[in-house]
Amino acid sequence: MKNYQIIVVLLLLAGCSSAPVIYNPSVVEEASLAKVTVEHSKNYNAWIQFVYNSEDIEVTKRGGWDNLLSEITLEPGTYRFKVRCAGVRGEAYPEVTAKLDASKEYSAYCSISKGKNLLGMTIDAYAEVIIKEI
Repeated sequence: MKNYQIIVVLLLLAGCSSAPVIYNPSVVEEASLAKVTVEHSKNYNAWIQFVYNSEDIEVTKRGGWDNLLSEITLEPGTYRFKVRCAGVRGEAYPEVTAKLDASKEYSAYCSISKGKNLLGMTIDAYAEVIIKEI
C-alpha cells in the first residue's frame, strides 16, 4: 500500500509541469502571435497567474490547481495580466494591462518599491508588474 501511495504522489508531481500556453481563438498565423515570458530577479520571481482578454474573460482556462506560467503566447490585442511576485521578503499579486503587437516578444517582471514600516525600517512596500518589449 505504501508503494502505491508513493507512485500516486510521483505521478501527481510529474503532472505539475505545464506546457507553454497558446491563446489563438482567431487562428492567427503562428508567426503573428505575441509571446510574453517572465523574468526572475535576485530577490523576486515573476509568474503569470491569470490573463484576461479585452472582454475580461480569463483566457488560459486553467483551474486553481494548475501551475503558474513562465510564458504564454497570445494573438495580438489588449490583455490584463495578474502576476505573482514572490520572494524571500514576501509576495504580491499585481495586475497590469498591456497591448501586445503582432510578432513581438515581451518580458514581464516585478518592480518592487521600498517604504518604511511603523518602526522606520526600510521594507519592500509595493509591487508592480512591468511588461516591456524585448
